[in-house]
Order: sequence, then C-alpha cells, then structure tokens
Amino acid sequence: SDIYLFLIARFVQGTAVCSMVVAGYAAIHETYDTTRAIKIIAMMGTVTILAPAFGPLLGAVILQFSEWRSIFYLLALWSFVAMLLLAKVMRETNPKRVPIHLKEIASDFMTIAKRKAFLHYMIPYCLLFMAFICWIVESP
Repeated sequence: SDIYLFLIARFVQGTAVCSMVVAGYAAIHETYDTTRAIKIIAMMGTVTILAPAFGPLLGAVILQFSEWRSIFYLLALWSFVAMLLLAKVMRETNPKRVPIHLKEIASDFMTIAKRKAFLHYMIPYCLLFMAFICWIVESP
C-alpha cells in the first residue's frame, strides 16, 4: 500500500538474493570437487534462466485457485523448506568458529570502494548486469 515500503522490501529482497548467489557458489566450490561443482553450478544456471519463464505461468495457475497473497505464502513455505534441507544436508566445512567484526568488514568495504581502479572496472559491469536484470524482470 506504500511505495516506500515496497522499495525497501525490494531492496531487502535484492540484497538477500545477491548474498545467496555469492554464498551458494562459494559453498558449492568449498564442498564439492571441481567436476561435481561444475555440474551443480550448470544446474543452478539452468534454473536461473528458466525461472523467469515458468514463474509467471506458475503464478497464473496459483491465481486461478487462490488470491495473489498465496504466492507469497508459497514462496515463504518453499524458503523455509529449503532452509531446513540446507541445515540437514549441508555440512560445515570450517570447524573453527570465527567471530564477525562488522566495523572491520565495513572498513574493508570502504577501502575497496574508494579505489579508482575498482570503480573503473565495476561500474560498467554493474550497469551491464542492471540491464540484464531489467531484461529478465520485464521479459515476461
């Protein structure tokens, strides 16, 4: 009902999706040998390509039998099941616990973000990726 709440929610959603992609690739490379990791990443790529095609179709089927809020409930349920499966199947690869120091992480990010060479390479890539995401979102 509020555009500001919508934009904040989309920001949180985008941040979560990006962090899952990064963490997912890292976990796959850490957990599996090279051949198996390549197969799993190829499967993830296939799902990533097919999701924008089948998402609206599945959403339309759900809307035939229920209201639009059901889509969000179903997504929440799938996310919960995925987290349970990950907790059960995914083993810890680092037995040593490392504390998180947020100030140190923020300082490292700021150091990287202030480097001109980093910005020269990352800004064109981000703009290209933004165009790709716009195409995925608007194509259905």
